[in-house]
Amino acid sequence: MNILLINPYELKDIMLHLASELYVIEKGENELTSFEAKNKKKILTLKLPKNRVLRFLIVYAAYFYLYLKLANKIHIVIVAQEPLEPAVILLLMKLSGKKIIDRIGGSRAHLTYFTLHSRTPIKYKIAALLSLASLKFTLLLVDVIALNTKSLFSDNLYRRHSQKISIIPNCPSQTFYHIFKVLKEYEEREYVIGYVGAFTLAKGVASLIRAAKIISQKNPNIKFLLVGDWRHSQPPFLGYIIKEMIKNERNIMLIGPVAHHEVAKYLNEMKLLVLPSYTEGVPKVILEAMACGTPTLATPVGGIPEVLANGKYGYIIKGRSSEALAEEILRALFNKRNELLSREIRKYVRRIYNFAECLRLWLKVIKRLQTKNET
Repeated sequence: MNILLINPYELKDIMLHLASELYVIEKGENELTSFEAKNKKKILTLKLPKNRVLRFLIVYAAYFYLYLKLANKIHIVIVAQEPLEPAVILLLMKLSGKKIIDRIGGSRAHLTYFTLHSRTPIKYKIAALLSLASLKFTLLLVDVIALNTKSLFSDNLYRRHSQKISIIPNCPSQTFYHIFKVLKEYEEREYVIGYVGAFTLAKGVASLIRAAKIISQKNPNIKFLLVGDWRHSQPPFLGYIIKEMIKNERNIMLIGPVAHHEVAKYLNEMKLLVLPSYTEGVPKVILEAMACGTPTLATPVGGIPEVLANGKYGYIIKGRSSEALAEEILRALFNKRNELLSREIRKYVRRIYNFAECLRLWLKVIKRLQTKNET
């Protein structure tokens, strides 16, 4: 079977093993590229403008052009969830007989609800509603909805399409455990608390900053490292508000964006990773932290309780106020079981998050679609 991947993220390595021919469309921050993955032959490279409306129109036009160019060569299309899915293009693919898989990594309904009820500019609220409408239309079209966690199945948005659902965890690359591993043993680390991720209201990073300031006043020996592109926050003013909040705080450091392979270095400096998100799928950084032997304290949203086994392999946040979060951070940071937990989570993550298991699950889905196509 020949496969087209649209914004594949972690799926490219898996599909190289499963597809006869693999075509890829990747949309980055500044560029859209398309290529044949097995022979690395480029099909299209396109610079993207900064203007959001113009960018959206150009991306859709590129999707349309590339599909017409590749239509006679492909049998299955896999689209990874993005803010506005190429629903019109997917309709064209469906009408022309292609099998479509939508890879879902989080609850768009929860994110839309959060955006609508937060202090977000009206244009972002409109974009969130359009995004949700695009997703609902896409779910009607596709043949398979590949969720990365069982917990998403409880969302009514997906439950009504239960016959299409397959649960497939995030797929690590074959080099994942060569990059994300223990570089510094847990007991050798200083009291460093970290955050790795996007600077958005939905990620709860502002709440973490307020809790960090409370902790710094109580215990100046505790440091905070925040890794992520705060200059490109969502909404745009959030990063600069955070920068202003910590300008007199010596123990709270904004690291900024780093290359993905460098994240392991920072995770190995931390005694605790904190993710106070309001909505999530399955944050890859939790799995990366586990591989580095770093315990995680996170909110019980999305697939987080499932990954942390409801607190057996990490800590679950219960309070929402800054004061409550500060207390929970300190309680987790100084928990006596952390050295043992650091060793346990390394073994655990390799068991639940491995390339071979993902390959098996994706092969099962592809074979099912292949059978349907033949009949």
